Amino acid sequence: MVTELQDGESRTSAGLKRTVWLALLAVLCLAAVPRVRLIREHSPYPLHEDEALITRRAARILMTGDLNPHFFKYPSLPIYATSLGLGAGYLWDGGQAKGMEPRDVGRTSQPYYEREGVMLATRMIFAMLSLLPLLWIGRMGARAFKEPCMLFLAPLILSLSSRYLMQSWTYINVDLVGSIVCTGALAYCMATWKKESLLHRALIPGLLTGMAVGSKYYLGLVGLPFAIAIFLGARANWIKHSLIIALFTAAGFLLSTPYSLLDRGHFVEQLVFEMNHYSEGHQGAEEE
Repeated sequence: MVTELQDGESRTSAGLKRTVWLALLAVLCLAAVPRVRLIREHSPYPLHEDEALITRRAARILMTGDLNPHFFKYPSLPIYATSLGLGAGYLWDGGQAKGMEPRDVGRTSQPYYEREGVMLATRMIFAMLSLLPLLWIGRMGARAFKEPCMLFLAPLILSLSSRYLMQSWTYINVDLVGSIVCTGALAYCMATWKKESLLHRALIPGLLTGMAVGSKYYLGLVGLPFAIAIFLGARANWIKHSLIIALFTAAGFLLSTPYSLLDRGHFVEQLVFEMNHYSEGHQGAEEE
């Protein structure tokens, strides 16, 4: 009798897990639909002037092979990611079959995309990547509340945010890349909260924090939960883990923005400009 009850509970648990994962898949599919439709409806026209700050540098990297973006008001991870996206878009659009070279990706800014297929595929890739934070938040919700249904309810609620939807399809931007890295970092922190190994407490957290800074400079604040996890862990590991996480944060940033070291003069100059810009804000947008 006891064995039969245990088997029944096991089947019920497995069925519940399968149901919530299918519900999550349905939420992600439903969230993808408006992104794809809106991008198609507005192509080949850019909708935000800030997109060119990323796409022009990404296209130049693809066309010239020079990995130095020569632009540091944004960190380089979004630019490199966009360059990879443009390369994928070039292949998706059949660039090789059409006899195109990577340098023929054309204009990627206003008034319209010169090679519509290339930019259409690139923006679709970023729009699909914007679904990852929905997945991470579902995992965090289920873990935090110990309720399996949160696996799909949390992303369902976020998918109703018009602001997040706008950021995910309107244009390629650093905030989208930063949200993917930061939500992934927080989900990882929650999943490894009680683990004391060097890998989970310092190495991977440091790299994730560095990549967050490499997405947008002030997103290094995502490292605070990792620092708290170190503080709440074994006291004997505090100093070692703190030093290593700081070292790997620097390494993660350098991996994502290598020319901050290789082109220090321009990097420092534009970083100082951006720090002043952060302190003053956008003129005319003080209420946002």
